[in-house]
Amino acid sequence: MATSFTHTDGVAATALATGPMAVSYSSLLERVGHFLFGIRSGYSADQITDVEDCIRDGLRRVYSAHNWSFFRPVKTITTEDGIATYSLPTGYESIESEMHYAPGESDFYPPVHQRHDSEIRKRQQDDDDEGRPLYFSVRTVEFDPAVGSLRQLVLYPTPDDEYILYAKMTLRPTMIDATDQYPIGGAMLSALITESCLAAAEHGYDETEGVHTKSFHELLPLAIQADMEASSPRTLGPDAPNKENVDLVSRSVMMGAITLEGEIL
Repeated sequence: MATSFTHTDGVAATALATGPMAVSYSSLLERVGHFLFGIRSGYSADQITDVEDCIRDGLRRVYSAHNWSFFRPVKTITTEDGIATYSLPTGYESIESEMHYAPGESDFYPPVHQRHDSEIRKRQQDDDDEGRPLYFSVRTVEFDPAVGSLRQLVLYPTPDDEYILYAKMTLRPTMIDATDQYPIGGAMLSALITESCLAAAEHGYDETEGVHTKSFHELLPLAIQADMEASSPRTLGPDAPNKENVDLVSRSVMMGAITLEGEIL
């Protein structure tokens, strides 16, 4: 069950980047530790536990505040002839409701829609023919205490050829540590994450909501607005009244479904 997964989302790549301005486990350990204990290094094991509790609470507050674009990177999935099941990479929770065929296909293929796994199983039992995939499900196969639930992508019909699919996937929030230093979205949200962790320290250990909590609430709407602007399309593309060379597949992949009063156009 081999497949290739490739990042293609520029926003996610930027958000996952590291650099001197990016927040990290080390920078948060120093900032929160100094706030709690008045020192920047030489913490005891209990003190590190206290600091990490604040970091965990701070990250949780940021990640739950908005449907951040960097949690939904687009990856390409290359199918294999006769293979219906593919393991999702560790750290990915699910796939959004549609997958799209790659631009440049000889024909315009409609999106591959998500269905409940029980429906996919029934379809496989009733008809095991191969063809171009029309539906998919995400199946939980086992639980690994180290990484959480392990999931598989299941396609129906079973692919009869190599197809390239674009899938908007959902990252699983993770805690940072001395080895995995950088939080998801750290380059974009460095100030917000820092203030959120310090606000958690204020609330959890001083039992107050002070300057850092106020700063967090001021930064949050600005960060949400910036994320929405960075991840939203600037244009619907040219009308192309003369049917000039317009890649409709590319536009559909980048834009997704367009709705009007709840109806897909």
